[in-house]
Amino acid sequence: SEVRSTYGAMFTVMGAVMLWAVPTRPRGIPYLRFAAFLWLGAGVGRFLSMIIDGVVTPFNFAGLAFQILIGVGALLA
Repeated sequence: SEVRSTYGAMFTVMGAVMLWAVPTRPRGIPYLRFAAFLWLGAGVGRFLSMIIDGVVTPFNFAGLAFQILIGVGALLA
């Protein structure tokens, strides 16, 4: 579907940018930071969706934890 292809491509590119940016530091730091904020933004969106929609499942918690972990890890890298 349109949503899956868009978000699937976005997360694929974010992962690729992060894999490229880590070994090219310090030149790649702005790209790594940008990807980190995208991951954290996705986590905030998931959290708000869990609250607004009332869909609190283990899958959503796992996704939220993963997105926060990746985002914070990239900021600290």
